[in-house]
Order: sequence, then structure tokens, then C-alpha cells
Amino acid sequence: MLTKLENRFNIIFIKLIGACNLLPIQVRDTEEETISTPSPNITNCEPPNPEDSPTDNITTKKFRKVAQKSIQITLQTSKWRIWMWKLFFGTYILQGIYINARLAQSILFEKKWNINHLAVHLLWVLYAFVLQSWSYFSFVKWPQYSVGIFNELIRKLPVERVGQGRKWFQLNKQELMAKYIGLNTYSAIIPMMTLLAWDDTRIQLFYSALPPEWKSRTTFLVCLVPEGVCVIHFFTIAFFIFSLHLMFFEMVNGELKSVGAAVTSRSSKNEFTIRDALMTCKTVREMQLLIQLFNQSNCFIIFTYKIMGIVASIIGGFFAIRYTYSDPLLGVVCMVIALDSVSFFPLTYERAFLIPDHMRRLKDQLRIVTQKHTSQALRALEVAKIIHSVPKVGVKIGNFHTMKRETTPVFIHYIVYQLASLLVAF
Repeated sequence: MLTKLENRFNIIFIKLIGACNLLPIQVRDTEEETISTPSPNITNCEPPNPEDSPTDNITTKKFRKVAQKSIQITLQTSKWRIWMWKLFFGTYILQGIYINARLAQSILFEKKWNINHLAVHLLWVLYAFVLQSWSYFSFVKWPQYSVGIFNELIRKLPVERVGQGRKWFQLNKQELMAKYIGLNTYSAIIPMMTLLAWDDTRIQLFYSALPPEWKSRTTFLVCLVPEGVCVIHFFTIAFFIFSLHLMFFEMVNGELKSVGAAVTSRSSKNEFTIRDALMTCKTVREMQLLIQLFNQSNCFIIFTYKIMGIVASIIGGFFAIRYTYSDPLLGVVCMVIALDSVSFFPLTYERAFLIPDHMRRLKDQLRIVTQKHTSQALRALEVAKIIHSVPKVGVKIGNFHTMKRETTPVFIHYIVYQLASLLVAF
């Protein structure tokens, strides 16, 4: 899991988003006291909680409280900022209605038909619908869930001591994506705006609705401003959701693995007590509730993201293969979109299906180690009941499917099969 220092770029982007009112949140700096790791040069001092560690035949080390800087986000309370965000959100809704109406017009009327513009128009409609739904689910329907989960993730980020940073090649794929998701997301604004500004005859632009006598280079640039605002909003909500999901899966998997390793280590030394088992049950319960909270507010987001990945991969792959020779720019753009769409979903949710396995393994470990405490049978029975009451939870895709190990192969197989069928048919 990324540390606070490794996650500094994302924290900077979150602060800029709050300052620019791109999302209805306000960001404030906080300081929290954490326990530092033991210093190797100082011994013969007590740890913070002597009751939880054996005191016979060991040398204890000093723990120090350190104030660590962090951030916390809350929902926006300033009235003028709330109205400004509502104005932005209304602009996004109007743009979605407009581009859908223009798409229907281009399909129904031959004079408006342009096959070279169809790919970008279809993808633009798809992205607008999906990302606007993400804004609705995250900050209109369940805003408290989104803010609460994000603050919990920031709070649980481990603290990195100076000189102990990891190189980029020491990070796993998800950590690498999470670390640079802000840079990668916002850097895509430049090619997207270049693509829109390259051809002022695109029917999905606001500029195309102006009367001929009003059209000029100046009015085109003016009409491009709301387009740019919508693009920035789309990439902002995409950055927030992607960073939230990547950090969430890393945090939950890392927490369950570390707790399981601690149980195994202490039980092998006969140091794992019933009290430790009850504290571990509390951690398992917290993880279960956090996963259920995440599913409540994000299951439909994951479902729409999967649909977006499938449709964008098929559309982008078809136009990249069919029209690269006649329109190289369109072919390159569609190829990049297709490759990104088919790879981002598996990479983002690759570790999501591991959560049920780690949860089940930790529950089995607790059942085994508590059976050894025959002298405390009643408390061991209490632990067993708590463990049994924790349901099997996983990351949901909509309300009807839980992410499993075969989700990624099925996803890729469906895209390849449908793309091949479309190329044969047309």
C-alpha cells in the first residue's frame, strides 16, 4: 500500500480540486499523532501498551509519538460554492442532452451523417453518460459514503520515514497506477481538447448549432470554453473514483494480509491470547462493514465502468481497424482508446477478487488458534460466534454479481468475440 509520501501527488490534486470547486468538497490540513517505529539505538524503555506484549526475557524499545500532516475532506458548506458546483453540474447535464440529441440527428438525417465523426461522437456520448452518473452516485445520492471512505483511506495510509522510500519498479501494478493516476488522468486533457479543436465541423460541439453568420474563429473559441469545462469535470470525477478504488483495494488486502501474518506469527510462539482474538475480530468486523459501505455507493459505478470499458473497446477497436488507412488521426485515437479501455478495468480491479479469499483465510486462522485455549472455553466460544457472524463479502458489480477470479478473462473474451463479429459483419 502507498505511504503518505508516495501519495503526495494525489493529495496535491485533491487540494486543487477543492480550491477550484471542481467537486463539492472542501479540503483542510490536519495533524494526527501516530506511533513511530522503534528506534534501534534506544532500549530499556517500555512500549506503549505493556499488557499486549510479553515482558519476560525480552528487551523492549522506545516508541515515540510523531505528529503527521494529513488532509481531510468534507462536503462543501459555503452557499456560493454549492451554487457554483450546481451550475457546473447543470452544464454537464445540458451538454449530455445536447450531444445525445445531435447523435440522434446525425443518425436519422443523411445530411448530418459523417462516418469520420461518428466514432468520437459515440465515445463522447458514452463517457458523458457514465461520468455524469459517477458524479450523481458519488456527490448527489451517496455523498457521505464517498467522503467517509476517502477519509478512512487517507487516515490508514502508512507513514514513511525519511530515506525509506521505494523506487517505482518496487511498486506493484496497482500501487504504480494509484501513485500516478492524477498525472496520467489530467495529462489526457490536452489530447482530448486538441481532438475537439482540430475540426470545428464536429456536430457534437456547441459551435455547430450556431447560425452560419455567427460562426467565426472567435465564437468557436468562446464555444470551446464550456466544452473544456465539461472535459475537466469528466477527468476530475474519473481521477477521484479511480484513486478511491485503487487505494481501497490495496488498503483492504494489505490490512487483511498484515493481520493474518500477525496472527500466524504470534500463534506460532504461543503468544496469541483470547484478548488478541477479540481485537482481531473487531478488525475483521470493521473491514466487513467498510466493504459493505463501499459496495453500497460504488457497485453501480463499477457496473457502468465495466459497460463503458466493453463498449469503448469494441467501438475504438472497430474504427481503428477499419479507418486507420483513410484517417490516420482517427485510427490512432481509436486505437489508444480501445487499448486503454480493455486494459484499465482488469488492472484497476485485479486485486478486488482477492478480498473474499483473504477474509475467509483470516476467519479460518482465528477459528484454529482459539481452539487451543481450552482453559477459556466460554470466551473462545464468543470469538467463534463473532467469526461465524461475519458474512462472506466481496466487491460487487451492480446489485447482482460479485467480482470473482474469472471476471477479467470473461471481460476480455467478450470484447474480442464481439469485435471479431462486428468486423466480419461490416
